[in-house]
Amino acid sequence: MNLSQFVAFYEAGKYVYQLWNEMQYYGKEYISETSIKNNSGHILKVKVCFNSARQRYLQIKLPWNAERKILAGVDNYQPGEYLAINRDEWHIFFLLTNFQHDSELYAYAEKIVNRLVDKANIIESQKRSLISPPTELHPAKSQVA
Repeated sequence: MNLSQFVAFYEAGKYVYQLWNEMQYYGKEYISETSIKNNSGHILKVKVCFNSARQRYLQIKLPWNAERKILAGVDNYQPGEYLAINRDEWHIFFLLTNFQHDSELYAYAEKIVNRLVDKANIIESQKRSLISPPTELHPAKSQVA
């Protein structure tokens, strides 16, 4: 195979890969996954992802609530839905997926996960307090002279 044939196959392969990615992950490029223990001793699964719209982002699955996940994005993507992380923080998780036994990377990732979980819990409790039904008011006993 000569160089021009290789380039032609490579170019055709990009479109096949894009199609496969759309079918498999609905356009979300899942890179890898790692597990991090938080301050409470729970093991959290962190998916490291990338796509052209959201750029770099993380999905953190919470073991105590299977329906809830924390989303964290780089470059302040959708601030109400995604918690903010910087590129270096995302890169720590990316490196950790490839170097699982690096204790320094793990320690940094653990700090980031704890911060994100704490922040998500604060936001969740604020949402609950705004949505919670009002308490029943008891009429005050009036004393008329």
